[in-house]
Amino acid sequence: MYLNKIVFDHQIFTCQNVGGISRTFSEQIEALGSIRGQVEALAPLHRNLYLASIDQACVSGRYAPFDQPNLADMLEENRLLSNELLPKVPFVLHETYYTGKQPTSKHARIVITLHDLVHELMPEQSHPDDRTLVHKRAAVERADHVICVSQNTLNDAVEHFGLAPDKASIIHHGVHAKWFDFPSHVDEERVRQGSSESKPFILVVGHRGGYKFFSGLLKAVGMSPRIARDFSIVCFGGGALTAEELEQAQSCGMEGNIRVHTGDDQDLARLYATAIALVYPSLYEGFGLPVLEAMAVGCPVICSDAASLPEVAGSAAVSFLSGNVEALAEALEKVLYSDEMQTELVEKGKTRAVQFTWEKNVKQLVDVYSGLL
Repeated sequence: MYLNKIVFDHQIFTCQNVGGISRTFSEQIEALGSIRGQVEALAPLHRNLYLASIDQACVSGRYAPFDQPNLADMLEENRLLSNELLPKVPFVLHETYYTGKQPTSKHARIVITLHDLVHELMPEQSHPDDRTLVHKRAAVERADHVICVSQNTLNDAVEHFGLAPDKASIIHHGVHAKWFDFPSHVDEERVRQGSSESKPFILVVGHRGGYKFFSGLLKAVGMSPRIARDFSIVCFGGGALTAEELEQAQSCGMEGNIRVHTGDDQDLARLYATAIALVYPSLYEGFGLPVLEAMAVGCPVICSDAASLPEVAGSAAVSFLSGNVEALAEALEKVLYSDEMQTELVEKGKTRAVQFTWEKNVKQLVDVYSGLL
């Protein structure tokens, strides 16, 4: 079936330099472009490194990093520029974030992706001036179709927005094939050559504040003096350690033993490949892509049983009761001191991760787009 133009808007690529949402959309754009040749990211000026790294035949716009204070102006300028370039025939406009402004083209069939409902379920995590709550509801109501990244996200949307299930599809994220190409976690030579850490380390990926429950991880480590003695913690992304985190590190015996790394996917993959385990203690997730990335590389995973994480990890991770520090401490002990358990998790994780591909994801997207057109 011939598929008319698919346009992804500028929003997330204006807002994010890097980040989970812009990563997933960039993966989809590149995969869709290779399948149909009819996809376009319409981002006249953007700051996103992922979009800048894909096939630029799929991108109408240019990489132009700018400072955060210019964000509102850049969003509005991109919206005005984009409206002039929208197709004059029926097409799908896939909005990459939540805006309160209705697209001007009468030809557009609107699709949005719901990544999570953290603003609705945990409003205390948001700034008082954050309008995402209002804009997200407006985007859901005006959309012709809503993509939910997990069954859990769909359930939340039905409850909080009154979303009709027949207006939505569950389409899981995928794992790029490159993650499977890195050496196994148990490749000791890779560990010696690739890790700059003097101790085996626990890996934490992404933001750490609030519902991400990094504070709970530090408390759990503090319950086991031997973990604090035998292991370090490496955080990838999430910014420098806060004063509160430094104070908590001191109280749990990890002072000077927590480091923050930044870098690209190569750097992250090296950390997955050399970590003793990825710990993902979040109290809520719409999906949880780092869990799958770690599994694909061959890193054992310890994660909470919150929200979508059981749906993503299946039986390939050691899970613990969400928010329960004692249960997290037990899970750490179970994995960190058992070579047998680590090997089992690596094998199960590889098998689990291969079930989630971007090829599968975009085929399901094409079905949605085709139905709308």
